[in-house]
Amino acid sequence: AVCQGWTDSNGKFSLTMPLSYDVSNYSIKTYGGTDSFYGKNFDNISFATLPLSNYVNHLDILVTPITSLQKGLVDIGLDVDSANTIIEKYLKITKDKVLKDPESDDLLLKVAYNINKIAMAKGGNNPFKEIASSLNKNKLSLNDSKVLSSIFGENSPTISEILSSYNNIMSLSSSREVLKNDIYKDLNSGRIKWDEV
Repeated sequence: AVCQGWTDSNGKFSLTMPLSYDVSNYSIKTYGGTDSFYGKNFDNISFATLPLSNYVNHLDILVTPITSLQKGLVDIGLDVDSANTIIEKYLKITKDKVLKDPESDDLLLKVAYNINKIAMAKGGNNPFKEIASSLNKNKLSLNDSKVLSSIFGENSPTISEILSSYNNIMSLSSSREVLKNDIYKDLNSGRIKWDEV
Protein backbone atom coordinates (compact mmCIF):
# COMPACT_ATOMS: atom_id res chain seq x y z
CA ALA A 1 0.00 0.00 0.00
CA VAL A 2 1.22 3.46 -0.88
CA CYS A 3 -0.67 5.10 1.94
CA GLN A 4 -3.50 4.27 4.26
CA GLY A 5 -5.93 5.95 6.60
CA TRP A 6 -9.11 5.50 8.58
CA THR A 7 -12.65 6.47 7.77
CA ASP A 8 -14.52 8.80 10.06
CA SER A 9 -17.87 7.95 11.67
CA ASN A 10 -19.63 8.78 8.37
CA GLY A 11 -17.39 6.54 6.26
CA LYS A 12 -15.49 9.50 4.77
CA PHE A 13 -11.73 9.49 4.37
CA SER A 14 -8.86 11.47 2.93
CA LEU A 15 -5.46 10.24 1.86
CA THR A 16 -2.42 12.49 1.63
CA MET A 17 0.68 11.96 -0.47
CA PRO A 18 3.21 14.09 -2.38
CA LEU A 19 1.87 15.75 -5.56
CA SER A 20 4.78 14.29 -7.50
CA TYR A 21 3.64 10.72 -6.81
CA ASP A 22 1.84 9.00 -9.71
CA VAL A 23 -1.12 7.08 -8.30
CA SER A 24 -2.85 6.44 -11.64
CA ASN A 25 -2.26 2.67 -11.42
CA TYR A 26 -3.49 2.42 -7.85
CA SER A 27 -6.99 1.75 -6.60
CA ILE A 28 -8.60 2.53 -3.28
CA LYS A 29 -9.62 -0.48 -1.23
CA THR A 30 -11.31 -0.79 2.13
CA TYR A 31 -10.22 -3.27 4.78
CA GLY A 32 -12.28 -4.23 7.77
CA GLY A 33 -14.82 -2.13 9.56
CA THR A 34 -18.11 -2.90 11.18
CA ASP A 35 -21.68 -2.58 9.97
CA SER A 36 -23.02 -0.36 12.73
CA PHE A 37 -26.65 -1.36 12.10
CA TYR A 38 -26.22 -5.13 12.46
CA GLY A 39 -22.78 -5.23 14.04
CA LYS A 40 -21.57 -7.39 11.13
CA ASN A 41 -17.79 -7.49 10.87
CA PHE A 42 -16.30 -6.57 7.48
CA ASP A 43 -12.96 -8.30 8.03
CA ASN A 44 -13.84 -10.79 5.28
CA ILE A 45 -14.93 -8.32 2.60
CA SER A 46 -13.30 -5.35 0.90
CA PHE A 47 -14.79 -2.68 -1.34
CA ALA A 48 -12.64 -1.21 -4.13
CA THR A 49 -12.37 1.25 -6.98
CA LEU A 50 -10.91 1.00 -10.45
CA PRO A 51 -7.35 2.31 -10.90
CA LEU A 52 -7.37 6.02 -10.14
CA SER A 53 -6.58 6.92 -13.77
CA ASN A 54 -10.33 6.35 -14.34
CA TYR A 55 -11.25 9.22 -12.00
CA VAL A 56 -9.40 12.10 -13.69
CA ASN A 57 -12.39 14.48 -13.62
CA HIS A 58 -13.69 13.46 -10.18
CA LEU A 59 -12.82 15.41 -7.04
CA ASP A 60 -14.48 12.88 -4.75
CA ILE A 61 -13.87 9.18 -5.18
CA LEU A 62 -16.44 6.86 -3.65
CA VAL A 63 -15.76 3.26 -2.67
CA THR A 64 -19.10 1.44 -2.93
CA PRO A 65 -20.54 -1.97 -3.73
CA ILE A 66 -21.20 -0.64 -7.26
CA THR A 67 -17.59 0.49 -7.81
CA SER A 68 -16.49 -2.87 -6.38
CA LEU A 69 -18.64 -4.72 -8.93
CA GLN A 70 -17.30 -2.45 -11.67
CA LYS A 71 -13.74 -3.34 -10.59
CA GLY A 72 -14.73 -7.03 -10.50
CA LEU A 73 -15.87 -6.80 -14.13
CA VAL A 74 -12.55 -5.20 -15.12
CA ASP A 75 -10.67 -7.84 -13.08
CA ILE A 76 -12.25 -10.61 -15.20
CA GLY A 77 -10.92 -8.98 -18.36
CA LEU A 78 -13.51 -6.44 -19.50
CA ASP A 79 -12.58 -2.87 -20.35
CA VAL A 80 -14.26 -0.09 -18.36
CA ASP A 81 -16.82 0.70 -21.10
CA SER A 82 -17.87 -2.96 -21.34
CA ALA A 83 -18.10 -3.19 -17.54
CA ASN A 84 -20.32 -0.11 -17.46
CA THR A 85 -22.47 -1.55 -20.25
CA ILE A 86 -23.09 -4.71 -18.21
CA ILE A 87 -23.94 -2.66 -15.13
CA GLU A 88 -26.33 -0.54 -17.20
CA LYS A 89 -27.97 -3.47 -18.96
CA TYR A 90 -28.38 -5.90 -16.07
CA LEU A 91 -28.58 -3.59 -13.05
CA LYS A 92 -30.40 -0.73 -14.81
CA ILE A 93 -27.86 1.85 -13.63
CA THR A 94 -26.94 4.34 -16.34
CA LYS A 95 -23.23 4.80 -17.00
CA ASP A 96 -23.30 8.36 -15.71
CA LYS A 97 -24.43 7.12 -12.27
CA VAL A 98 -21.91 4.29 -11.70
CA LEU A 99 -19.50 6.58 -9.83
CA LYS A 100 -22.20 8.56 -7.99
CA ASP A 101 -22.99 8.35 -4.31
CA PRO A 102 -25.68 5.68 -3.91
CA GLU A 103 -27.37 7.90 -1.34
CA SER A 104 -28.12 10.36 -4.16
CA ASP A 105 -30.56 8.07 -5.93
CA ASP A 106 -33.12 5.50 -4.74
CA LEU A 107 -32.29 2.95 -7.46
CA LEU A 108 -28.54 3.26 -6.84
CA LEU A 109 -29.10 2.75 -3.14
CA LYS A 110 -31.27 -0.33 -3.69
CA VAL A 111 -28.82 -1.90 -6.15
CA ALA A 112 -25.84 -1.14 -3.86
CA TYR A 113 -27.72 -2.73 -0.97
CA ASN A 114 -28.42 -5.88 -2.98
CA ILE A 115 -24.87 -6.17 -4.33
CA ASN A 116 -23.60 -5.79 -0.77
CA LYS A 117 -25.98 -8.50 0.54
CA ILE A 118 -24.88 -10.94 -2.17
CA ALA A 119 -21.20 -10.20 -1.59
CA MET A 120 -21.56 -10.62 2.18
CA ALA A 121 -23.41 -13.91 1.71
CA LYS A 122 -20.79 -15.16 -0.74
CA GLY A 123 -17.76 -14.07 1.27
CA GLY A 124 -14.36 -15.28 0.14
CA ASN A 125 -11.36 -13.44 -1.23
CA ASN A 126 -13.12 -11.42 -3.93
CA PRO A 127 -16.90 -11.89 -4.00
CA PHE A 128 -17.35 -8.93 -6.36
CA LYS A 129 -15.21 -10.65 -8.98
CA GLU A 130 -17.35 -13.79 -8.63
CA ILE A 131 -20.55 -11.76 -8.93
CA ALA A 132 -19.10 -9.97 -11.98
CA SER A 133 -18.13 -13.26 -13.59
CA SER A 134 -21.63 -14.66 -13.13
CA LEU A 135 -23.27 -11.50 -14.51
CA ASN A 136 -20.98 -11.52 -17.53
CA LYS A 137 -21.40 -15.25 -18.18
CA ASN A 138 -25.18 -15.45 -17.74
CA LYS A 139 -26.14 -12.05 -19.19
CA LEU A 140 -29.01 -11.80 -16.71
CA SER A 141 -29.93 -9.59 -13.75
CA LEU A 142 -28.73 -10.27 -10.20
CA ASN A 143 -32.27 -11.24 -9.24
CA ASP A 144 -32.22 -14.20 -11.62
CA SER A 145 -31.82 -17.63 -10.01
CA LYS A 146 -29.41 -18.73 -12.77
CA VAL A 147 -27.00 -15.92 -11.87
CA LEU A 148 -27.31 -16.67 -8.16
CA SER A 149 -26.83 -20.42 -8.76
CA SER A 150 -23.63 -19.61 -10.58
CA ILE A 151 -22.47 -17.60 -7.56
CA PHE A 152 -23.61 -19.86 -4.71
CA GLY A 153 -24.02 -23.32 -6.23
CA GLU A 154 -27.09 -24.96 -7.72
CA ASN A 155 -29.03 -25.97 -4.59
CA SER A 156 -27.90 -23.36 -2.11
CA PRO A 157 -30.62 -22.23 0.34
CA THR A 158 -29.04 -18.79 0.10
CA ILE A 159 -30.55 -18.32 -3.37
CA SER A 160 -34.18 -18.15 -2.27
CA GLU A 161 -33.29 -15.89 0.65
CA ILE A 162 -31.34 -13.51 -1.61
CA LEU A 163 -34.07 -13.53 -4.29
CA SER A 164 -36.74 -12.72 -1.74
CA SER A 165 -34.67 -9.94 -0.16
CA TYR A 166 -33.64 -8.53 -3.56
CA ASN A 167 -37.18 -8.36 -4.89
CA ASN A 168 -38.52 -6.90 -1.61
CA ILE A 169 -35.90 -4.15 -1.62
CA MET A 170 -36.44 -3.31 -5.29
CA SER A 171 -40.20 -3.03 -4.75
CA LEU A 172 -39.95 -0.55 -1.88
CA SER A 173 -41.08 2.91 -2.88
CA SER A 174 -39.23 4.66 -0.06
CA SER A 175 -36.22 2.69 1.05
CA ARG A 176 -33.68 5.43 1.69
CA GLU A 177 -33.57 5.46 5.48
CA VAL A 178 -33.68 1.68 5.95
CA LEU A 179 -30.97 1.08 3.36
CA LYS A 180 -28.88 4.06 4.41
CA ASN A 181 -28.59 2.69 7.93
CA ASP A 182 -27.74 -0.79 6.65
CA ILE A 183 -25.07 0.09 4.09
CA TYR A 184 -23.52 3.45 4.43
CA LYS A 185 -22.67 3.25 8.05
CA ASP A 186 -21.06 -0.07 7.12
CA LEU A 187 -17.63 1.43 6.76
CA ASN A 188 -17.40 2.99 10.22
CA SER A 189 -13.92 2.36 11.58
CA GLY A 190 -12.78 0.84 8.30
CA ARG A 191 -9.22 1.09 7.07
CA ILE A 192 -8.64 2.55 3.62
CA LYS A 193 -5.55 1.88 1.48
CA TRP A 194 -4.36 2.65 -2.01
CA ASP A 195 -3.29 -0.60 -3.60
CA GLU A 196 -1.41 -0.96 -6.86
CA VAL A 197 -3.36 -2.86 -9.51
